Amino acid sequence: MSILLLLAACQPGGNYLDDELTCAANPYAWWNDIAMYADMGKANKNKPNVQEWDIEYEPAYVKGIKGKYNGLTGDLEYAIKYSGDYFLVSEETVDSFENYGTIFRNGNLDTRAMVLVTDKLGNTELRVRRDERRGCVGSTRYRWVTEDGDLPRSPQYTQNYELVSDDKVTWDASSEWADGSTLYEVGSWSSQHVHERVASYALDGYSSESVTRTKANGSSKMVFTDTSTSYVFEGSIETKKSGDFTERYTVTKVSDGSLYATVETQRLYDRSGTGTWVDSDKTCTLTYEVEGACSSTCDNGGSVSC
Repeated sequence: MSILLLLAACQPGGNYLDDELTCAANPYAWWNDIAMYADMGKANKNKPNVQEWDIEYEPAYVKGIKGKYNGLTGDLEYAIKYSGDYFLVSEETVDSFENYGTIFRNGNLDTRAMVLVTDKLGNTELRVRRDERRGCVGSTRYRWVTEDGDLPRSPQYTQNYELVSDDKVTWDASSEWADGSTLYEVGSWSSQHVHERVASYALDGYSSESVTRTKANGSSKMVFTDTSTSYVFEGSIETKKSGDFTERYTVTKVSDGSLYATVETQRLYDRSGTGTWVDSDKTCTLTYEVEGACSSTCDNGGSVSC
C-alpha cells in the first residue's frame, strides 16, 4: 500500500468546498485528500478559477504540500515534501503526464494523475493514481508503471473507503500480482492521526496475517503470523519513521508445535544490519547486506537459512 495514505492533520480551511457537502461526514480538516488541499488553498488573484495551496502540515515529518487546480480546464498538480529524517523524500505529479479531473465543491471527486514517489535512498516509483468519490464512499486505484509509462505492472492496488464521521475514515483494499496472489487489507484513519491496518495473504501453502498500527510521529508496530507447510513465524516489527526497524519472532514447527528458533534483527531502511538466531543446537550471528541478502556464522560451525 501507498504510505502517503497515512498522512494526517491540519486546520480547517473552508476556502473551496461548499458548506453543504454530499456526505454528512466532513473529515477535510485533517484527512489527506486532494479536496482538502484545495479547501486549504485560495483562489489566484489574477486567475480566480485556479485554486492554489501551500500547506504547512502536522505531523512534523511532512514539510508541506504545494499545488494547484484549474476549475475550468481540470488541470491539477501537487508536490508533497517530507522532512529529512523520514524515509520518503517526496511524492509529486509528473508534468509530462496529463494530470486532470474534477474536484467538486460538494466533496465529490473524479481525478487522474501520474505521481513519482522518491525515497531517501534515491529509489523511485511511478504510479498512475485514479480517485473517485460520490457522497460518503470513494475509491483510490494505483497502477504501478515502468519508467516508459507502460501499463500495467504488478501490483494493482484498489482501495475502497467510506467517510464514517468527521473524525474517522474506514477502508478495505486489495493488491493483485501477476502470479495470481492477492493481499487483502482493512483499516482506518482517525483525526488523532492514527492509522490501523489488518492484512492477510495466501498462496501455494503459505499464508500471512498481520495487524499494523501507525502513530502520528510516523513510527509503527506490526504484529504478524506467517505460516508455511513446515513452520509458523510469529512476532513483531517495530519501525521508526526513518524506516529503520527491529524484528523479533519465533519459529515453531507445524508438525508438533514445538519451538524451533528465536530470531531478533536490527536493520536500517536499506535492509542492512545484524541479528541473532538461537535454537537448541546453536547460536548464530546474522549479517544482512543492502537489500536484505543474509549470511550467518554459528558457534557450532554450521549455518542457518535467513
